[in-house]
Amino acid sequence: MEDIRTLVGPVASLGFGIRNVQRATRLGSIAVAETELSRQELSAAGRYFFGGNQVIASGVAPVTAIPTTTGSANLYNAATDGLTCLVIDYIAGPWLGSGTAAAGATLFVGLSSAKMAGTIPVANMSNWTSVCANGAANRQTNALWDATATFTAAKTSWISVGSNFQLAAANVGQGGPAFIIHGGIVIPPGYALGIAALSAAGTSPLYGWSVGWAEVPLVNLGQ
Repeated sequence: MEDIRTLVGPVASLGFGIRNVQRATRLGSIAVAETELSRQELSAAGRYFFGGNQVIASGVAPVTAIPTTTGSANLYNAATDGLTCLVIDYIAGPWLGSGTAAAGATLFVGLSSAKMAGTIPVANMSNWTSVCANGAANRQTNALWDATATFTAAKTSWISVGSNFQLAAANVGQGGPAFIIHGGIVIPPGYALGIAALSAAGTSPLYGWSVGWAEVPLVNLGQ
């Protein structure tokens, strides 16, 4: 049996392969992520990504009814290993890029129990991009921003993740806070997270949003 012991002491930085006792707090409990920020290790390992709209003119129009088979700007998992999943941390928006919004908006996401059908994405939609949070140029995401993949209506549920109280005005940038998901939404390979802003039509408003997610291999998803 492995002999696991704890040490009450200061923060220490250890090299790979160095055996040491497990650090404990001054109250004797195991020190679990008390000195690291919550996304630090994911980012350092090149497993955390941000993405969203980069150009106002490439924003998407609101929907005036709950979606069924299509989202406005979806996050598609193009991983080919069958294991690497997109684990959603937060979704920020919708924010108004241009036009005149109607009062109030609700962000809906589509959760599907079937892989995407129709045209399968192979590249990001125009001016929607993603980047590794640690700035590593050689760490590419498996996620693609897309508006062409089709959801199977009978196997997809659309849920609200939050609303804002935007004004019925042409206030560029107005929108809502980030909606924290805490990893509660997992997108397996071949699936997508549908995203759409539900609001009245307004006068030609275009919206954007941003998402933060981790990419990790997961098993036993029951797919």
